[in-house]
Order: sequence, then structure tokens, then C-alpha cells
Amino acid sequence: MNKTKQSYTTQIKVTWLLSSIFLSTSILAAAPAPVTVTPIDLNISSQPLELTLGVEPNIMMIADDSGSMEDEFMTPEDDGDYFIGGTQYWKMFDHCLNYDSSEVVPWNSTETGIWRIRNSDYNKMYYNPLNTYEAWAGKALMAISSASATSFSVPSNPSKTASSSTTNCGNADILANSTNDLQYYPRYYTWNDTNDDDVVDSGEQGSHILIKPATTTYTIGSSSLRTDCGTDNTSCTYEQEINNFANWFTYHRRREFVAKYAFGNVTAETESVRLGYATINQNNSDNNNNNFQAVILLNKIN
Repeated sequence: MNKTKQSYTTQIKVTWLLSSIFLSTSILAAAPAPVTVTPIDLNISSQPLELTLGVEPNIMMIADDSGSMEDEFMTPEDDGDYFIGGTQYWKMFDHCLNYDSSEVVPWNSTETGIWRIRNSDYNKMYYNPLNTYEAWAGKALMAISSASATSFSVPSNPSKTASSSTTNCGNADILANSTNDLQYYPRYYTWNDTNDDDVVDSGEQGSHILIKPATTTYTIGSSSLRTDCGTDNTSCTYEQEINNFANWFTYHRRREFVAKYAFGNVTAETESVRLGYATINQNNSDNNNNNFQAVILLNKIN
């Protein structure tokens, strides 16, 4: 290579290198000092900004008030009721004089398998000792005055006033007829599935459990869901067991009662909604009909 040309090329490279170093130094010298960023909590709206006011949702609850909701049975038989021969029955308790005798299963019936109406595996409406029965929202639990009490009067229908006994049966003494086991209310049967087919056959009667003061402890079983018997939910005292039966009788005995218990549980914990209520059959607001409630703003029950 020509010596003059080589010298010129070297001069260009040195000049470029010095220019690059000068430029880098200038950039570094001009860079601002590091900035400390502090995070903050932002309450970002969950709704579009153009919606400045929230609107309470409208909810309409419709209840089935047909006659079958008064039934005290939920069996595998027709209509969920109980049949003796060709006769259909809706109720098993006969304390109310207004009940037509054709509605109530005769207490002295000798029908094979009649024990099943007082077994919760066959009749899903009946008292199940594995469960704790709660009061309706806003209502008081039933509690016997003492374990030695000989009477225990509880409401037959908690949505009615006891003074109107001619129309809704008033109160019922569930400890009445204590000398006649077949007329005594607080009792149930267990089931022995002897052929292991998961069907409650008429001949598979287990033990007949009577909830009476003479029995101070009731063994419930390891599958118990009881929350009212202290730390040991597998056994309960007489007082705990009779109170649980009383709460079942008052608040869960009928299909209608179970539905109202569920409605109450849902609405008691609900707030900031507009809720209305109506029934399938008697659903107008005329004549002070209590089966209709126009949509109103609902706040949580404290």
C-alpha cells in the first residue's frame, strides 16, 4: 500500500475513535440522576367511567303456593306422598282439628312398612338426627324450658299467629301422648338395608328411637353434621335432641317451610338489591294480599 494513503486511513480511524469516545462521554455526563419510583394504591372503578351511578339489580322471587307445598312427605311414591292401599295421604301429625281425617295417616295403622314415613331415608321431609335444624331468618330457635318439662308447646306454623288457632292450628305440644309411643311426636326409625340395594324396603325396619327424658344420651353417628351438640357431634343430650326435633317440627316439617327457610337465608344476607316477591297462585296485590310484595330496595338484616 502507498505509504501516504496508509497514513491518511490511520488518521481517519483515530479521528472516528476519538469522536465516539467524546460523544459517549457527553451522553453520560448529560444523563439525569436516577429517579426513585414509589408505588401507590389505586382504587380503580370496576364499572365504565361513563356510568357515574350504580343501579341496584331487580330480583323477583316466585314461590310455589300450591296445595302440595303443605305436604309433610317427600317419598319415592306418586306425588311424593304416602299411600296405604289406594288412599293417598299428605300429613302425619294430627294435632289440628282443621285437618281432614283423609289427609292424615292414621296413627294406629298396621300397614306393613308404615314406619318409613318417620325415616328420613324414605321420607326426605322427616326429621334426620344427623342434621342441625335452624330457625328461619329473624325467628327464634325453639328451646325447652328444662330437661324435666312434661310439655313443650311450639308453633305449628311459624308464619301464622298462634291466636288464629281455628285457621292455622296454633301451637302443638310435641310431648303430648307420651304414654302412647305411636302417637308420640318426637320419634324416628332407623333403616337396615339388609339386601344392600339402597332401597328402603318395607321389611327393613331398624330401631325405633323415642326422644324422651328417660334417655339422657343419643348416639348420632360418625357421619353427623350436628353443630348444636358441643365439640362431640356424634352424641347429644336429651335437651339438645328434643330442641333439634322441635326446630325441625316448627321450621322444616313441610315442603312450604323448607322453601321459606331457603328464601330467608338468601335474602337475609343480601343488600343493595331491589327485591320483589310473589306466589304462583295468589299473586295479586288487591285486598291486602300478603302473597305479593312489589319490588323494593332490600338491605341486609342485621
